[in-house]
Amino acid sequence: MILPSKFLICLISFLVFTSSALAFQTQPVGTEYDRYLAEMSTSKVERKLATIVERGVKIFVEPIHEEITQRIYRCEDNLKDKPYEWKDKPNCAKQNFAPKAVIDGTRWNDNPPFSVEPEFILPNGEKIESDCVKETIKLPRKFTCWKKVFETSSEKARIKFFTDKNGVMLNRSHFGDMQFLHSMASRAGDHAQDTKLSILSWAEFAYKVASGSIPADTKLKAVPVSDVARLFPKYDATVENLFLMGDNAYRGSQLRDFAFGSLLHMVQDSFSKSHVSRDLKTQRAPCNCPYTDRSPAAIEKFLVYSAQNPKKHQEEDVYQALKRDVYEYSPNVIDVGKILIKFYEELKDKQKSDPKYSNWDVVKKYLDECVFALKDPSAEADGGKFELK
Repeated sequence: MILPSKFLICLISFLVFTSSALAFQTQPVGTEYDRYLAEMSTSKVERKLATIVERGVKIFVEPIHEEITQRIYRCEDNLKDKPYEWKDKPNCAKQNFAPKAVIDGTRWNDNPPFSVEPEFILPNGEKIESDCVKETIKLPRKFTCWKKVFETSSEKARIKFFTDKNGVMLNRSHFGDMQFLHSMASRAGDHAQDTKLSILSWAEFAYKVASGSIPADTKLKAVPVSDVARLFPKYDATVENLFLMGDNAYRGSQLRDFAFGSLLHMVQDSFSKSHVSRDLKTQRAPCNCPYTDRSPAAIEKFLVYSAQNPKKHQEEDVYQALKRDVYEYSPNVIDVGKILIKFYEELKDKQKSDPKYSNWDVVKKYLDECVFALKDPSAEADGGKFELK
């Protein structure tokens, strides 16, 4: 894994700390192809970002999704010390047990590539800079364009709701109709069952891309998962365009692992207390699925970012919160991830002899009845204990 420069970390953390709806923290540094196109050697990144990074940044983005994903890919079984020991700082995130495509796929939910047309107007009413137009915007590429879209969207998040009509992937996923990518409701008052339906629809889409049953060249508006297709009614772009937008790093078979990474990110976020409220009294309820017979804590309600204090939200998305929660939850985010890995490895193994093999129905049952089990389908989303006062 290529590590980001300390200034790039500062920039991203500034955005997260002041306004972000990022979930468990990540390091959205882009793929090797992104960094190549951005021509961002460490020294160049430092010189460019030093001109815009504000002084006094004390909160640094931690590679939490990377830590979780490397652990579910058995990093913890190979640590020199006790397998389940958690240090004061992430100690698996920099390892290479998970495929690179999966790791970059887990980053996609926080850093999806997008482009804008010349007539694009920022949420604050200003016209975007001309050098941002018709370019792939994704950290670290076009980082000033990314920052402008993100900050103005955050400023208006409580009065604007971003959809395909007025938004791009970045603000839709953090402040609009695609917040389910982080296991969050889109608006206060959304019923838990509706948010869960969106989550399961994306899970079906991502897993079927991972299985190959939804080919990379499928048009988004023609994706055979109706709730996903409705998100992109006018898009002529393909599934590959959505995930990669010209990035050649993971074309072909590696796109499958990339899509699986997106699914993992969404599931991992459901264990962040500032995203989902779970009732710990209900954990370890029976779960009739392969590889496990116990469920995580049932979901009381999904939370919504626009109703929350950003600083309080962010406090649950750091390494220390993860370290606490893996002991408090049973099964925890690592346990659930390992089950999903077993399903995915089974899929790959069976497809060697039967390319059309699919175990989505079993995966869906696990996600529906165990991981995202609801206490009350009609429970309404709000800010939870992170409410904006």
